[in-house]
Amino acid sequence: MPGVVMLFAALPVAVAVALATWVVATRRPRTLVDPSRDVFITAAHPDDCVILAGAYALRALADGRRVQVCYFTCGAEPGDAERAAKRTGEAREAWRRAGLEPDALEFFGLPEQAPGEAEARPTAELDRVRTRLEARLGALAPGTAVFVPAAGESHVDHRVLRRLLLEAWRSTGRRDLVVYECAEYNDYLSFVQAPYKAVRAVLESLPLLGHRLRDHGAAAWTGFVAGGPPWQLAPDADRSRRRADLLRVFASEDGELLVHLFGTHERYRVVPDPAVALATDEPSGYVAMGGRFWSVSALFVLAVLLDLAAVSAALLNQGVVELVGGGAPAVLVALALSGLVAASSLRRGLARETRLVHAAIALGLAVGAVLA
Repeated sequence: MPGVVMLFAALPVAVAVALATWVVATRRPRTLVDPSRDVFITAAHPDDCVILAGAYALRALADGRRVQVCYFTCGAEPGDAERAAKRTGEAREAWRRAGLEPDALEFFGLPEQAPGEAEARPTAELDRVRTRLEARLGALAPGTAVFVPAAGESHVDHRVLRRLLLEAWRSTGRRDLVVYECAEYNDYLSFVQAPYKAVRAVLESLPLLGHRLRDHGAAAWTGFVAGGPPWQLAPDADRSRRRADLLRVFASEDGELLVHLFGTHERYRVVPDPAVALATDEPSGYVAMGGRFWSVSALFVLAVLLDLAAVSAALLNQGVVELVGGGAPAVLVALALSGLVAASSLRRGLARETRLVHAAIALGLAVGAVLA
C-alpha cells in the first residue's frame, strides 16, 4: 500500500515548497544604495570590527569618509596581558593596512567574559563605558553610520555592548545618526530569517550523515532573530578580497577560520529607535530545544524531515518484507528492526532533534511492516 503511505508526505512537502518559494521571493537581502557615510563601529572584541562592518568601512575610506572604531574588551580574560596585547595589536595592524590612522581607534580595555556567562562586571565599569560612548556619539558628524551587535547574540560581551550603546544613543538624542545592527553568531534557528542555517541544522540531526555536515559543510550566515530582509552592499570582488585580508590579520582567532565563517557575510539592519530596541531586545517566538532556539518555521522544517524520514522508512520496510516473500516471520523481523532503531534513540549524548529523527524512522519501519 505505498500510495497510502505517500499521502502522508505530499501535504507537508507541498507546504514546505510554498514556504521556500515565499522566502526566496521576499526575504533575500536588499542592496544598500545609500551614499557613503562617516562610520563608527562598536566592537565587543578586536576581530568583531571587521566581521560587523569591514566592507562598509572600506567603502567609506575609499570615498574619503572618516572611520572610527571603539573596542569594548581587550579580547582576553582577566590577567592575560600577553593575549590582550596581541589581540589589540592585531586590530591596530588590520586598520593600518586599511589606511586608518591610529588615533581613530579607542580601546576601553575591559576583560572579556566566556560566552555563556552572565554579566559580572562592576556597575561602575559599565557606567564608565556608557559615558564614553555618549561622548563619542555626541561628537559624531551628522548622518554617521553607527554599527552595533544585533539582538540575540550568543556572547555576553556582544549583548552588553549592544545595551550600553543603545542606552548611550537614547541619552544623546542623536536621531540623525543611522544605527545598523549586525548579526555575528547566535543560537536562534529560523527558516524565514536564515533558511540555509535552519535547513542545515535540521539535516545535521540525520543519523550517519549529520556529523559530515557538521565537520565539512559550508559556513552559514547566522541570521537575525526577527524583522524584515537585511541590507548588504553591492558585490565588489576587490573589496571582498581586502576584507578577507583584514580578517586574516587576526591570527590569534585563526584568521583563515574567520574568513571561512564570515568572509562572505556582512549584512545590516537599521535600528529605528533606541527605546523600542531596548524594550524588545529579548527574542520572542522561539522554543528552546537541544541547546538552540527554534522558531515555528524551523520546527516546521524539522517536522517535514521527520515526516519524510518516517515515510521513507515505511516504504523501505514494505519493500523488504515483500522482497523476502512476506508472511509473519518477515513482518516480525521488520518490527524487530524498528525496535532496534527506536532503542538507538535512547543513547546518551544525542541531541533531542536527533532522537526525534530516530523515533520517526522507527515509527515508519513499524508502519511499513504492518501495512505490508
